[in-house]
Amino acid sequence: MRRKLDKGKSAGLQHLMIAAVHALHCYATMFHFNAIHVVANRLIDLSLKARGYEVFNLGVNTYLEEFFDACVETGADILLISSLNGEAEGWSREIKSLKSRYKGLDNLIMMIGGNLSVGAGDPQTIVPKYKKYGFDLVCHQIDLNTGLDMLQDFIAKRDNS
Repeated sequence: MRRKLDKGKSAGLQHLMIAAVHALHCYATMFHFNAIHVVANRLIDLSLKARGYEVFNLGVNTYLEEFFDACVETGADILLISSLNGEAEGWSREIKSLKSRYKGLDNLIMMIGGNLSVGAGDPQTIVPKYKKYGFDLVCHQIDLNTGLDMLQDFIAKRDNS
């Protein structure tokens, strides 16, 4: 399902695409787990807006193609994906390949955060794995404000280089 998004840009704002995702193949249990994803997604949305970002929130249960379609359509500068159940690894392997099929995304900042493994997971293993998949920033089990600080630092370093 494709969503029509407002293409208008506000001067001086970073344009950011977010969505909370979890296993798209778990339709039978989705109803029970959706509420936590909606709440987390909304908290991320509010936190980003409070920091001055223009947010295009794709909601929950978003297919990868929808992320990239929306980034192209809106001219997003950043793609932030949230995953709470540790199920991101399966579909994250396709990110780099899928992104390469879209024109105009070479400078798109790719960020993923949340619980990126089932269980605690070792950040020393998880972070490099997700960077290999194509993410610029990986925030495994890091609180939201720390992750958003990392994003701001990343943008500042990129803009100064």
